[in-house]
Amino acid sequence: MLSPVWTLTRLPDWAQRHFYLEIFDVIEGAGGEVRFVGGCVRDELLRRPVKDIDMATTLTPDEVTEAFKESAIKVKPTGIEHGTVTLVHKGMSCEITTLRRDVVTDGRRAVVAFTTKWEEDAQRRDFTINTLLMDRQGQIYDPTGEGLNDIKRRAVVFVGDADTRIQEDILRMYRYIRFSMMVEQKIEQNLIALFQKNSAAIAQLSSERVTDEFSKILEYKNAPSYLENMQKAGLIEFSKNVKDVSKILKEYINISIRYELYNKLTVFALLAMSLGRKNPFSFSFSKKETVFIEKIETLLSDLNIQENFSQHFLKERAYYDGKAITLQALLVHFADHKTDRFDEAALTLLDKWHVPSFPLSGQDLIAQGMKEGAKLGEVLRATESWWVEKNFSPGKEACLAHALKADLSPI
Repeated sequence: MLSPVWTLTRLPDWAQRHFYLEIFDVIEGAGGEVRFVGGCVRDELLRRPVKDIDMATTLTPDEVTEAFKESAIKVKPTGIEHGTVTLVHKGMSCEITTLRRDVVTDGRRAVVAFTTKWEEDAQRRDFTINTLLMDRQGQIYDPTGEGLNDIKRRAVVFVGDADTRIQEDILRMYRYIRFSMMVEQKIEQNLIALFQKNSAAIAQLSSERVTDEFSKILEYKNAPSYLENMQKAGLIEFSKNVKDVSKILKEYINISIRYELYNKLTVFALLAMSLGRKNPFSFSFSKKETVFIEKIETLLSDLNIQENFSQHFLKERAYYDGKAITLQALLVHFADHKTDRFDEAALTLLDKWHVPSFPLSGQDLIAQGMKEGAKLGEVLRATESWWVEKNFSPGKEACLAHALKADLSPI
């Protein structure tokens, strides 16, 4: 039987919620064992904010479902094939997974078999700091015998043989980078070589899984410092010098944080625009994210050819492309050119400017006798362009007068 190795001086507030205490009562009442597991225990011990709370149990999914039949907590079968169900009650939810061992792995997913041994379950996890367990009394269990010490050392260490863990799930190479960023650990040269050896298998990963992992990686503001070793390890490949990419990202992060304008999607855009043809993966963006990235790229080209940033130019771009996107493109431009192009006044002006709405509509022109059709659209667009050129100053009456006097050839 697994024994505790340490006890917290005080049970965390999140662990004292009635929802989790009820889970302990029901599972233990059904003859099972249950523990908090993974990230919530790791983050509590590292004194980091606890976000996702997961649990593990010796009961099978069917036994868990049966145990909660009379409880107000409902069971949703969200991952039965992997031994996972989700417990839900009054807006709270928790994934609870049966202890398991891998039977077959292919680098992307695993076929598992259930077990009742905590030590056996720990051997299939990625890093020792993610194997730690906690019970309802705040007692800590260390099934590998190494996790607690690695927490104290702030060290990310693979469970058992690193090569075996990687081949079980190729994404673990990126996860290793992410957790190393979290504890600010340098990447060891032997692991860079090991990642390089396994890098060809990255092509097996879905773009959705890689994008999701990079989304988590980019939560860390020290991410640019790891790009060079990531390229050496074959985890990413750039079309330009990786040191230049890292430098721009660092400068963008510094400037954007200083002005409280940091946007993770902009960092994604910079990475996406810098990837080389031999990059081992592709990102998977939503339509909205893709439009954002494409506009950033176009705006950067426009900004690079401007000798100076007039108020009108910045307002025009903000009006047509959106203020948020224009601000981000301006920050990236400043990051790329640093002090020789930095213009705090332009940044402040754009940040504080309220984007106006064009005061004229097609219905206004129809009310004046203009027929619906292509010409109406052309007149409206031409009037809007005139309004923008006039620095957005003319009111509705002036815009209407200009539209009615427009000398446009019939279509």
